[in-house]
Amino acid sequence: MNEREFEILGQATAALEMATKAEVEVDPIEWETPPELPLRRAHARLKIKIAGKETVYMVEVKTAITTAVMGIMVNQLRAQRLKWLLVAPYIPYGYAKTLREMGIPFIDTAGNAYIDEPPIHIDIQGRRPEGMEWPKLAEKGMLRQAGLRVVYALICKNELVNATFREIADAAGTALGTVDRVFKNLRKRNFIVEIDNRGRRLINKRELIDWWVKEYAEKLRPRLLLGKFETDDYERFQLTDITRFNAKWGGEKAAAIMTNYLRPEIYTIYARIPINDLILQMRLRARPKGKIEIRERFWNFEDEEYIRERVHSILVYADLLATGDQRNIETAKIIYDAIIAMEN
Repeated sequence: MNEREFEILGQATAALEMATKAEVEVDPIEWETPPELPLRRAHARLKIKIAGKETVYMVEVKTAITTAVMGIMVNQLRAQRLKWLLVAPYIPYGYAKTLREMGIPFIDTAGNAYIDEPPIHIDIQGRRPEGMEWPKLAEKGMLRQAGLRVVYALICKNELVNATFREIADAAGTALGTVDRVFKNLRKRNFIVEIDNRGRRLINKRELIDWWVKEYAEKLRPRLLLGKFETDDYERFQLTDITRFNAKWGGEKAAAIMTNYLRPEIYTIYARIPINDLILQMRLRARPKGKIEIRERFWNFEDEEYIRERVHSILVYADLLATGDQRNIETAKIIYDAIIAMEN
């Protein structure tokens, strides 16, 4: 836990104590080596005692809550066996509502809180922070957009881990130097190992996928948006073979193809620039709040033939979680359990 996270945790617990008269004890967790799940992501243990009832939570501290990370975070916390508490500087009402609906306890430095642990029930809403502005974290190492492209190529195409750096750079659409920096970072984080004369191997892949999905939602996905559109004929639009425009379905439409569980409300298309022909042939009109979003295809490798019309399962999973929508989070879990976990 860094200094900023420690500060947020201290302010939030103090606000909880003032609002509820609870006794709160914080036990920071400092990891010398990457621990095993489910404790890997915990920043601290928190003991909350009210009216003789004591509850222990594992704490996840976030320096900011955004739509991009909400779905990812909720999905990961719900999958843990232990009790988790989310702590942040400020959790806006809409996000707080989602957390309540999904049973995720939280506190923030403004004094908002939700803990439902019978006989304890705390639900404090509507408090706003006073002039808070939180600094953005600097991007370092493989956190940059180009690095995320390299990691995506590696987790989708495992065989690339033993390819030349030039081949990996071509597959990811990045510079050669980016691949070198990413590999150094992956080795340092224990995601790549050298096995005698048998070459390199990607390990701890599920953890790497979780990391990539979160970073993609925050740092790369927003920058891929080429435009939002509408159409007069959604039935015809959905039946169009978009592969003839060198494009693929992502997000909710791809998930609907995979699961038959979700009815798309937003249609995501990944396409290469230029997209003029796609827009013209599909009779799309640019609209700031359109239900059709076209994002730039950011990888150069070819997907397996059986997923010709949609993007890779990992990208579908990432798209769904990035929306923060509850039904999309549920669908993402189905895809992860049925496909991604089985393949990795």
